[in-house]
Amino acid sequence: MVVNESSVGDPGLLVDEQAGKEYPPDSSPVTQWHGDWKKESYPIHAYIDLGRKRNIIAIYLYDTNSKGDFVVSVGEPGKWTELFTDTCSLYNTWKAHDVDISTRYVRFTKTSTEANIAEVVIVERDEDKEKSAQKTKELPLKEK
Repeated sequence: MVVNESSVGDPGLLVDEQAGKEYPPDSSPVTQWHGDWKKESYPIHAYIDLGRKRNIIAIYLYDTNSKGDFVVSVGEPGKWTELFTDTCSLYNTWKAHDVDISTRYVRFTKTSTEANIAEVVIVERDEDKEKSAQKTKELPLKEK
């Protein structure tokens, strides 16, 4: 479940185009989470509730255009720890971020209108296989 902590935008668009199970993903998402275009509205925040603690080994972000900081944090509502910051410096490209964390919640922060990420894929460790995003399964992020 995606929770919007801000009064603008639809962060559900970060997980609305979950394609296959290949890593890196081979799709080119077309929707993305926007707030409004007023600089004073930023940063904006949202988090994903994974339902229970998960062992996360990778987070993929689809960087569309422009440059701005997109922050990924873990923890719980009201108590976040920054995991990494992506500068959104590429163009229409999937970027893999290797992590090794156990968490139920993953938070995303757009620091400005220029931090443009269209889709997020979170990869859970598969205990039967090596620690590799190429050999893991995708978490179901959308409610069905």
